[in-house]
Order: sequence, then C-alpha cells, then structure tokens
Amino acid sequence: MSDFQNVIFALASEAHIQEALFPNVAAKGDELVLEFDEWRNKVDMVSFTQLQLATIQQLDAYILSHSGEAFAELYLDTQHLYSSDYWIKVRELAQQVIEAFGWVYQIPIPWRAIYIGEDT
Repeated sequence: MSDFQNVIFALASEAHIQEALFPNVAAKGDELVLEFDEWRNKVDMVSFTQLQLATIQQLDAYILSHSGEAFAELYLDTQHLYSSDYWIKVRELAQQVIEAFGWVYQIPIPWRAIYIGEDT
C-alpha cells in the first residue's frame, strides 16, 4: 500500500485503530491530519479522476474548516477520536475516497516516525 493509501485508510479507521497508530506521547488526531496534509501535497494527482479529486477535496475542505485554535481539542485530546461528530464525519469522507479509488480497506500501518519522549 502506498503512503497516501495508508493515510486515507488511517482516517477511515475506527478510533481504537487510529489511536494505536501512534505512540502515547503523540497528539493522535493532530498526527492524522498532518499526515494527510503531507501526503495530499506529495501525491501526483494528474491521473486521478474527477470523482477521486472531488472526494479528496471534500475531505481536505472539511478538515480545514475545523482548523485553528478553536478546534484544537479535536486533535489534541484522543478521546475526541471516540466521541466527536467531527471524527465520525472524517471517517465517512475518507471512506468515500477509498470507494472513489476502488480500494479495499486495510488496517493501516503505524507510522515510522520517532517521537521525542517516546519509550524506546
């Protein structure tokens, strides 16, 4: 699976899977949207269909509409992954991306980044 697929699968995953992708020291919601932003900017979208582009743009727009200090708790408090309507909608939009590409959902691979304060 590509890194871009992995991040889409991560965003579409249930909260307990999302939480397990990162070490305890990480702000898990924040990491999820940062990874999406990074790979959205890196992936070559030239060959994507209009539907694929539209679903990615919808997901991106929804995340951006919930950015900034007023929404910080959505990303910094892991419990929001379990209880927030925002994360339910993110999962739905990510699932639409998966469907647009014709992918079969897979449990995402944990990120390989090293986090300061992480037990090694």
